[in-house]
Amino acid sequence: MQINSNQNHLADLFTNTMVQVSEYMNAQRATLFLADEQTNELWSGVASGAQVDEIRFADHLGIAGEVFQTGKIINIKDAYQDSRFNQAIDKKTGFKTNTILCAAVVNHQNKRIGVIQVLNKNSGTFNQDDQKLLVALASIAAVAIENALLRQKELNLTEQLAQKHKELQQAYISVENDNSDLKQQSKLNRMSKGAIISLATVIASIVAIFSYSSASISLSQHVPKLNQPKQDKAQFVSLEHTTVSDFMYLDGKVEPKQWLNITAPTQAKVDAVHFTFGDYVKKGQVLISLQSGLSDLALRQATSDYYQALKAYEQLADWQNSFEVKQAQRQVERAQQTLDKTKRNALHNQSLYEKGIISQLDVEFGQTALLNAQDQLDAANHQLNKIVEQGSEIKVNLAKLTLDNATKRKTQLEQQLNQSKLVSPTEGHIFPADKKADVSFHPGAILQANQQLFTIAEMTGISVQGKVSETELSKISLGQIAQVTIPAADYLSFTGTIRYISSRAEQSDMGNSFAIRIEVDNLTEQHKQDIRLGMTAESEILTYLNESAIVVPFSAIELDKGDKVVWLNHNGKLEQRVIESRTVLADGLEVIDGLSAGEQLLVNVKDSRTSK
Repeated sequence: MQINSNQNHLADLFTNTMVQVSEYMNAQRATLFLADEQTNELWSGVASGAQVDEIRFADHLGIAGEVFQTGKIINIKDAYQDSRFNQAIDKKTGFKTNTILCAAVVNHQNKRIGVIQVLNKNSGTFNQDDQKLLVALASIAAVAIENALLRQKELNLTEQLAQKHKELQQAYISVENDNSDLKQQSKLNRMSKGAIISLATVIASIVAIFSYSSASISLSQHVPKLNQPKQDKAQFVSLEHTTVSDFMYLDGKVEPKQWLNITAPTQAKVDAVHFTFGDYVKKGQVLISLQSGLSDLALRQATSDYYQALKAYEQLADWQNSFEVKQAQRQVERAQQTLDKTKRNALHNQSLYEKGIISQLDVEFGQTALLNAQDQLDAANHQLNKIVEQGSEIKVNLAKLTLDNATKRKTQLEQQLNQSKLVSPTEGHIFPADKKADVSFHPGAILQANQQLFTIAEMTGISVQGKVSETELSKISLGQIAQVTIPAADYLSFTGTIRYISSRAEQSDMGNSFAIRIEVDNLTEQHKQDIRLGMTAESEILTYLNESAIVVPFSAIELDKGDKVVWLNHNGKLEQRVIESRTVLADGLEVIDGLSAGEQLLVNVKDSRTSK
């Protein structure tokens, strides 16, 4: 699914996302409802195919409210027959709802942040496959939504930072003079995007801390021991775990998944060319037909000979169980049975003759029948031996040789025919093997065996080349996930994977750097049309994630002789605590030592010291 995650306004992002969801779901409309934790409401100003004002309602009402509260997917075949359906929205938008499929939007913390509601499937009703697809789309949308909200938060922070700088310019200048690291302003134009963002955040933290300290005190001075704030003015908050993450930002160019060099399979003359350089070719597509002198009739005859030889060999290889042998064996058995019966009759006749019951002529007739039965048995055995001989070891070996010859002939003709048609091994754009050479193919041209003909840029996926500094190298690893955005392709966003990290540094004005490659798989047909090689790609790599972090707001922090300290409510008494921090955030510091979840933290320390 395409997600535009870099719009200037959140409404644009959400509208575009829902348009794509409705297209994927083959539905008339899709609506995104986001949760407002402050008001316990679901709200939306977004409905694909409609222009409406913002809609708000309690987060437990209607179908969307039930999905948000329970997390279970709801599939309704007739909306107006379901008591949970909120008809007020239809009345406000003028849209008639028939079928509904609604699923929760869940973030990486497994927290529900909203719901997606898809309305009116274009054909029939929503089924199990539609439910699975919507859950997958909601998961993808959750990533884009959180990224968009984070970007908006960063923009708001930038505006607040600018205002703080204006209000506390004198304090900032004092800090700058005492901090040698911040004197290197001339190097800012060479810093990476990530470094600039980090510096801006550090400045924001310094300004914020100074807004709650004495503006006339420099960081280089020793602050006297802090007096305890007034407890009657104290405001406390309970510390909770939150999620803190860091990202690395890289710019690169869109490259194919891989470059495939295509060579001539054999020396041959070109019969026909079926492409033009720059074309997008499909896997298995015939690119060049070669003159081989081989007709399809010859291959068909060789194939027929092969199957006949195969049938003959298989029959002889199991000749003892063949129909012919079984039939001859049955003839022998019947002849033997006839002979045995005739013998019994002859003995019986002889006994009757000796008793004077029958004549000599009857005895002679029985002897003649006995001789005939013996002759029939001998003939049946002879015929059986002749048939068994047909499956002798010599004849089986001859049949095997015949089959081998037929197989080789068929294989040779197939290879020759395959070599007469040069096909594409993958899909992608086709380019000359040498951009500088004047390469052209035309009927009658002679190709040499293994001659490099052209190159195919495989577009089953894309790759993005980038570089990281040696200080950033330790933050990435093979298999790490990266979010890739292509601004020129309507800010298409994909999830990619780091597949290559160079083991050798490259020298540049910025110092040592290492090449990396991020690969994106499984492009849709629309993606392949929208993306062009060489487009700029922006990559965002998650380098740090702490889902159990503790963040202390700037208003709770004071400086005491170089230490960062906070005040806690311990059994009804104020207790001073020194903290150690790792990351400077927009709204405070990530604390790595000194505090635990559940402790009561004093905020707005400056206000607690104000006396009236």
